[in-house]
Amino acid sequence: MKRATLLMLLAGLIVLGPALTFAQSTPADSDRLPKVVLVGDSIRLSYAEAVSKRLAGKAVIVSPNANGGHSSNVLKHLTSWVIREQPDVVHFNCGIHDTKKYTKTGQFQVSPEQYEANLRSIVKRIRAETDAVVLFATTTPILNERAAAARKGRDYVLLGESVARYNEIALEVMRDLDVPVDDLHSTLAQPDAPATQETMIGGDGVHLTPQGRELAGSTVASFISEHLGRQETKTTTPSDVFLLPYFLGNGETGVYFAYSHDGLKFDWLNEGRVVMPAPPWADESLTRDPSIVYHDGRFHMIWTTSWNSRSIGYSTSKDLTNWSEPTKIDIWGDFTEVRNTWAPELHWDPTGKEFLLLWSSTLLAELNDGDGSEDQHGYDHRSYASRTRDFRTFTKPKLFFSPRAPEYSVIDPFIAHDDRNTEDLADDRWIMVIKHELSVERGGKNLRLTFSSNMQGPYDTMLGPPIVGAGTNIVNRMGEGPSLFKRDGQWFLYWDAPGSEFSYCLATSTDLKTWTNRSAEMSLPAKQMRHGTVLVVPTSAVSALR
Repeated sequence: MKRATLLMLLAGLIVLGPALTFAQSTPADSDRLPKVVLVGDSIRLSYAEAVSKRLAGKAVIVSPNANGGHSSNVLKHLTSWVIREQPDVVHFNCGIHDTKKYTKTGQFQVSPEQYEANLRSIVKRIRAETDAVVLFATTTPILNERAAAARKGRDYVLLGESVARYNEIALEVMRDLDVPVDDLHSTLAQPDAPATQETMIGGDGVHLTPQGRELAGSTVASFISEHLGRQETKTTTPSDVFLLPYFLGNGETGVYFAYSHDGLKFDWLNEGRVVMPAPPWADESLTRDPSIVYHDGRFHMIWTTSWNSRSIGYSTSKDLTNWSEPTKIDIWGDFTEVRNTWAPELHWDPTGKEFLLLWSSTLLAELNDGDGSEDQHGYDHRSYASRTRDFRTFTKPKLFFSPRAPEYSVIDPFIAHDDRNTEDLADDRWIMVIKHELSVERGGKNLRLTFSSNMQGPYDTMLGPPIVGAGTNIVNRMGEGPSLFKRDGQWFLYWDAPGSEFSYCLATSTDLKTWTNRSAEMSLPAKQMRHGTVLVVPTSAVSALR
C-alpha cells in the first residue's frame, strides 16, 4: 500500500474516533497520571497538541476530534466527550459559534439568555456526574475586517463586540459558580511585545496563527498545571429543594422552572428550556403567574390564561418533566359580569381535605359602585375563592377578601400557615400576604399582611403596614406576586419587583415584623423572571434532580 494512501486511511480512522488521546508517556505512566479533557471549537483543536507536549509526564490530555461548536452542541455531546472519560480536570470553552449573527434576522445562533443557561448546565452536569475540576477559557478575539472579508457572501457575521458581550456573560456565570477562568481572550489580544493581536489571529480573522497556537497552548498548559491535584468539593444533595416556577415576557411561551438548595442560588431546571409549553387556546393561551402545589406525590399547577380572561389554566405532573394535557377551567361559569381572572394561587387545605383556589378579579358591580376604591388602571380588584377535590368540579366563586376602612383594590393573595413555634394547635394561625394595588401616591404598590385563625378565613379586613415594596426600605419599587412560608424558624418572603434591579426578591424574618432584605444575595439564571411561586418539596420528587 502506498504511503500516502495509508496516511489518509489513518487520518480517517482518527477523525472517526470519539476522542484523540495525546500519549506523551508509557501506558503504565498514563494509568497513574491525571486525565485532562479539553473541550471547545476549532481554536481548541489548534492548540491541543501544544498543551499535551507541555504537560508530558504530568497529565494525559484527551481532546475530542469533533469541533465542539456552540454551547448547545457541547451540552448535547457532554456525555460522550466528558462524562464517559471521567477526567480529573475539564478545560472547556464555547462562544465563537454561539455569536454567529444572522444578517437577515439579526439573531444570534445561540441567544445570550440560552448561552448563559447552557454554560450553567454544562458546569452543573460535569460536577454532578464526575469528580473533575472544571476550568473555563474565554473566547478568543475576532478581527472584524478580516472575518468579514473571509466570510463574504455568507448569511452570518462574526464580530469582536459579540465575543466581548458573550465573554461578559460567561465571566458572570463562572464567578457565580466559582469556576476558575483561563482568560485566553486577554492573552491573545495583548501578547507580550513585539507580538500583537494581529500576529496572533490569522488571515480569516478568527483562527490562530502558528504563533498564536503556541501562545494559547502554553497558556492553557500553565493554567491546567495550577489545578492538577486539586479536588472539587463534593456535597451531599439535600433532601429538600426550593422550586421557582415563573414566566418570561408576557407568558406566551410557557412555564419555566428554577431550583435551589439554599433558597438563594437558583439554577435552571430543564437547562433553561420551557418545562410546560403554553397551550394553543387562542386569546387565552398565556401562562402567566404559575402557582404550584405538591400534594400526595403529585404537582398541581394553575395559571392566568389572559389579561381579560374568565378562565384558569390547570395541569398536573408526577415529576415536573411530564405534564398532563392542560385544562381550561371556566371558573365563572355563566356569570359574565367580571372583567378578568388574575394570578390564581393554589393551596391545599389540610382540614377541609380540598384544594383552595384564590385569585383576583374586578366585578363590574364593584367597579361601578362609586366608592373610589378602584386603581389607576381602571380595575377594582377583590380576592375570590373556589374549592375542588378533583380539578373536575369546582364550587362557585365567592368573595374571599376585601379590605375595609378604607376599602381599596387588592391583588395577589397568598396564604401561609404559622404554628407559632409551639406544639399547641390552639394557637396556630394563618397569614395572608397581599398586594395593595392603588397607586404609590395613595399608599399602594406594596405587600401587606393580615391574619386569621382559619385557613379559609375570615381574615382581618384591616391590613397591616407595608413590609416590602413601594414606600418601604426594602426594594422601594412596586412589589407583587408574593410567596410566603416558614422554614427552620425563619420566614421567607419572595416576590416580583418589575422595574427594580432584581430579577426576583427575597426578605426574611423571624417574627413577621422585622424584615431583612436578602435580594442582593440571590443568584438567578435569568433576568426579569416574572411572578411565580416559590415552594419547598422533596428533592426525590423532581426527576431531573434524582
